[in-house]
Amino acid sequence: AQEGLVAPVAPPAAIDEAPPVQAPAGGNFVWVPGYWAWDADQDSFVWVTGCWRAAPPGRAWIPGYWAQVAGGFEWIPGFWAPAGSGQLEYLPEPPAVAQAGPVGLSPSPNHVWVPPCWFWRHGRYVWRPGYWLVERQDWIWTPSYYVWTPRGHVFVSGHWDWGLERRGVLFAPVRFPPRLLGRPGFIFAPNIVVDTGRLHFELFA
Repeated sequence: AQEGLVAPVAPPAAIDEAPPVQAPAGGNFVWVPGYWAWDADQDSFVWVTGCWRAAPPGRAWIPGYWAQVAGGFEWIPGFWAPAGSGQLEYLPEPPAVAQAGPVGLSPSPNHVWVPPCWFWRHGRYVWRPGYWLVERQDWIWTPSYYVWTPRGHVFVSGHWDWGLERRGVLFAPVRFPPRLLGRPGFIFAPNIVVDTGRLHFELFA
């Protein structure tokens, strides 16, 4: 569980963003819209530009949003939900996970550890221990987790995701001058691409 990011003021209205016409090759790419993020160092909002994203197999993007809470506005992050799952299920707060680290030695260099997790079954939480999973080459395992929302907790099941170098096209964030915000007819077209290869190196990912 992590404490949510709370901004002291409301975010501006969303920027009218025009996705670049040229999308990456392949039918699995979707446009993930941009959003306002709180920059505590500058004490202001910065626009996180949308991106072309290779959707994990069988997943659909649920965008994040800002919700008003005591003391300001809290960011509710977006997540990949099972495609066609319909209406989201809001659950009570799950119990804490005391120990999530690997248990024992990996059966082989080709296994990844799937952390333990609480699952909601028949009106109560049940414990699922962690286990070793045979990895898929060039894929990243995203463990199950919960997203807090004002209506309750949403369970995001574990799934395989694309490696960073295959996830799509990432655009640079933008700090807009106040005079542009709310101007009628203003449309932003992202065009500064971030080199994810260098990003992968700089983050030691």
